[in-house]
Amino acid sequence: MKIYAIVHHSMEKILPGRLSQERVEGLSRLTSFSLLSNERYSYQIFARAAAPGAGNILKTFVTVDSPIAACVRVRRVGYVPSEFPAYPVTDDNYVSKEPGLFPDPLYDLEDGNLALSPMVYRALFVTVEPNGTVEPGTYPITVRLTCGEDTTCVTVEATVLAAQLPPQKLIHTEWFHADCLASYYGLPMLSEAHWARIEEHIAAAARMGINMLLTPVFTPPLDTAIGGERPTIQLVGVRVDQGKMTLDFTQLGRWIELCKKHGILYLEIAHFFTQWGAKCAPKVMATVDGEYKRLFGWETPAQDPAFVAFLRQLITELYPFCAARGYDKDHLFFHISDEPRDYQLEAYQAARNSVADLIAGSPNVDALSDFSFYQTGAVPTPIPASNHIGPFLEADLPQRWVYYCCSQHTHVSNRFIAMPGARTRIFGLQLYKFRIDGFLQWGFNFYYSQHSVYPIDPFTCTDSLGGFPSGDAFMVYPGPNGVIESMRYEYLHDALQDLRALQLLEQKIGRDAVLALLEEFAPGMTFESYPHSADALLAFREKVNALIAG
Repeated sequence: MKIYAIVHHSMEKILPGRLSQERVEGLSRLTSFSLLSNERYSYQIFARAAAPGAGNILKTFVTVDSPIAACVRVRRVGYVPSEFPAYPVTDDNYVSKEPGLFPDPLYDLEDGNLALSPMVYRALFVTVEPNGTVEPGTYPITVRLTCGEDTTCVTVEATVLAAQLPPQKLIHTEWFHADCLASYYGLPMLSEAHWARIEEHIAAAARMGINMLLTPVFTPPLDTAIGGERPTIQLVGVRVDQGKMTLDFTQLGRWIELCKKHGILYLEIAHFFTQWGAKCAPKVMATVDGEYKRLFGWETPAQDPAFVAFLRQLITELYPFCAARGYDKDHLFFHISDEPRDYQLEAYQAARNSVADLIAGSPNVDALSDFSFYQTGAVPTPIPASNHIGPFLEADLPQRWVYYCCSQHTHVSNRFIAMPGARTRIFGLQLYKFRIDGFLQWGFNFYYSQHSVYPIDPFTCTDSLGGFPSGDAFMVYPGPNGVIESMRYEYLHDALQDLRALQLLEQKIGRDAVLALLEEFAPGMTFESYPHSADALLAFREKVNALIAG
């Protein structure tokens, strides 16, 4: 049976209720593109069958015919439910703000097969990744869709340029939740099977451009209900015998080796004190005179002398251990407490002062959007939210960081499932324009409800049981055979590639000329004001590529 197929850019999100022939066939057609020799480029093919019988499902075989076929990966765009796609009061730059099914996970094709229906268009996500192994030139890429004796071919031309993206300068962390992997897969914590899942997800994080990893020397005191507990994930063993404490870094050493293996450049040590005011100690488990029990936790005040002594011993021993494995003081990042408020200043300062002398040689960072709090000197390197970054940019700090999470839902870039792909990808140009050194997001793979009360299945619950807009809490899905990436995962990676492309162009024509080019594309662009058009963004990137190649 005949198959209708249309090639379009990767940033389109087609909802099931909009999978009409009229809508899809009204999209612009992608016929060609360029990419640097070591970058990744993705596009979509929307396909449907033309078969008699409204309910027919036809098995379709997908193959790639190209001189660079080995560099081409074809995946199926899947759908997940969203009961909470957006806050009631926000802007209109969303695909939809109504609950429903949204495209997001990218599934490998089973035996190259795709089930097509005459009722709706299905989406294929095609990714081209030369990995620096392809000679510069223009190559046709033909995707063949075969159903019975009928074959439909769609062809685009990929021009691989000789230039290569420079290494990523941006420090990028999205908090890695190793305990969520054990919970989802039902594995004993730090068992061999759990370590295998940890490595899969570290590799996926690195492939997305994450180069700093949240490291649970003890269970991170993040998004945990006051008085509650997350499952224990503690890489540093603690033993107390007759009042003397010894620390065991064996598991941490294994973690570090995985980080090195997959190109993680920085270790982000778990926060020393609890969220919401740095009032208490995180959960620390220990074997005390032969009994394994909780040594510190919500019941432990932040300034408890025994806890402070533990922290100081941990930091003192951590430095040489990490340095011997390639992570010196400049590659260890320390947190005190997440997003302190002005009325918590005294508690925060007291908490920091208890270890400040020991961590002074390393970056001290915390999410912080109150500029007056920063002016006190309590947080040496603040990480402001993208919608509160203005005063921090005006202050021209030595290190410029930014973060976004659920609260950054109006006007600014973000990666909610209900947001258009272009809204996620534009972030790369903003990072370049404002000379951002680091980017933080809290949820690479958070598979719990808000406050870590219940485990959730991210394939059926995308909003942490109503805690956050869908997609805020995770970028990847835990598949049975490994990590399942998402459309948003690819969009953010595209954003970081755009950043690196502008940095490469700057080496050729200078920063002022690149900024002039950006101004022509996006006059007066800020974190809250920017072009929304995916077509315009792609055209801008093609212009950048032409200047790099010229």
